[in-house]
Amino acid sequence: MKSRRSLRGLLLIVWDLSLRARTGRSCRAGRGSAAGSLVSYALRITDVDPLQYNLLFERFLNPERVSMPDIDIDFCMRRRGELIEYVTQKYGRENVAQIITFGTMARKPR
Repeated sequence: MKSRRSLRGLLLIVWDLSLRARTGRSCRAGRGSAAGSLVSYALRITDVDPLQYNLLFERFLNPERVSMPDIDIDFCMRRRGELIEYVTQKYGRENVAQIITFGTMARKPR
């Protein structure tokens, strides 16, 4: 039961941020496992209609999944600071974090 409430909370927070970003056309479509969710499409977290493209829902609805689904959203750099400030003020500095992953490219070993 708790995980359902957590997922609902996650989706509503991402919806709130997406809605705020869309007002200035700074938001790109959501990506990640949540992009295949009809709920994400209905909330306009993603612009991709999973039914139109016959996307599979297993990554999002898998009952064996331990972690929350991932929702990646890209923001224009011009408004990124404004959006960070918005969530920090609304949800509290102690509840907001930025996460980044750096990838490297290398030659494939033979």
